[in-house]
Amino acid sequence: MITGRSAATIRGVSLAWPEDPVEVIAPLDSRPIRRRGLDVRRTDIGPDDWAPWGQGRPATPQRMALDPLLDRPLPDAVADLDAVLRARFVSADEIRRLVAGRSDNGIVAARRAVGLTDPRAESRPESRVRVWLVLDGLMPEP
Repeated sequence: MITGRSAATIRGVSLAWPEDPVEVIAPLDSRPIRRRGLDVRRTDIGPDDWAPWGQGRPATPQRMALDPLLDRPLPDAVADLDAVLRARFVSADEIRRLVAGRSDNGIVAARRAVGLTDPRAESRPESRVRVWLVLDGLMPEP
């Protein structure tokens, strides 16, 4: 299943660069073949986590927003989620509910990232700087 920044880019939120590997997830019980150009992670995949698209299976907007939160540094995770929220693919409340009920590896950091998001940020660099300032004890506003 195509997910994360790759799925966001397919849906119109430019988070992936042309030279970035395509982010995909595979079921835990699978043994995916590693290929150049693919960033494969094994995890639980629910029946409602993807939607058909051509010959592929991109993640739903909710799953697309969740996956980068699980494996990115905090400033990058917040910046990606800010962009997805700004594009209105999901709401902050949807993501809060989603991370509250999960136990994935990295979910604690994901919950922290959700608490730092602000879709008023106008760029990913702005979001990253805001996170660094908050971590240093300041309270900037976009």
